[in-house]
Amino acid sequence: MKDDRRFAGPMHAWPEVTAVDGAVKTLQVLSTRARCCLATNARDSSEEDIWRALARVGLDRHLESVFCFQALGVVKPEPAFFDLVRQNLGLPPQAIAMVGDSFDSDIKGALLAGLRAFWYNPHTDEARDAVGVVTIHALTELIRPPHSDNHSLAR
Repeated sequence: MKDDRRFAGPMHAWPEVTAVDGAVKTLQVLSTRARCCLATNARDSSEEDIWRALARVGLDRHLESVFCFQALGVVKPEPAFFDLVRQNLGLPPQAIAMVGDSFDSDIKGALLAGLRAFWYNPHTDEARDAVGVVTIHALTELIRPPHSDNHSLAR
């Protein structure tokens, strides 16, 4: 979902809600091959609020779970956030990949928790040289055929 700074409060109540470019297509493909979830730091939305916002753009049908501050009581990059997600999913850290647009919150936190990380950076060609991080500039890079490069989650 695009975070529109013009609006405040729970996203489901905003006059406009927009999916990030390529999100619907990417989740359509990935959700047939993997468990897809949303992990967000949104503080003013409950899990139900987030599901309602996702439904406005058709992303809800491709996600299994939503993990948010109001439900977990912690935010990314705190290790406890990622530990709670992992525990809820019942998976070891190396079986989880975090895709996020905040290097500090999403990516550093995921790496500290032992997860794989894909930094979604659509605004610049900047990449970060960190072990376990792949930089992508479009979400659809995650669904390239596995033989095309190492960015694909579609294995």
